[in-house]
Amino acid sequence: MRRFWPAVLLLIFSLGTPKIQAQETGPLLMQQELGYTLAGTVAGVGLGVLVWFMDPLNPDVTLRDTTVDGLIVGTLLGSMFGFYILQNALVEPRTNSLPSGLEDLLGQSKRDQL
Repeated sequence: MRRFWPAVLLLIFSLGTPKIQAQETGPLLMQQELGYTLAGTVAGVGLGVLVWFMDPLNPDVTLRDTTVDGLIVGTLLGSMFGFYILQNALVEPRTNSLPSGLEDLLGQSKRDQL
């Protein structure tokens, strides 16, 4: 019976607390990052095929090589654009002032200490 009461109290207190959102409420940013990376990959493969179509009879240019090159470049560019979007979505604190001492960090003033 003693082990039962802490669980009941924890349940009661957890039902009474408001919902805390530790994450952004919109679409997940890392999911957007993955989307931009995959879109860059597909676009890079398309550009690789397009480069091959420009000169298909050249023996030094193969479809596989241009496709792999486009895949690598498209993946890199897509992920860099995704990280750029990710950096722009960051929420900065309202004040830009750093605490000058431990009292400011704890929210105490020197007047309260006297």
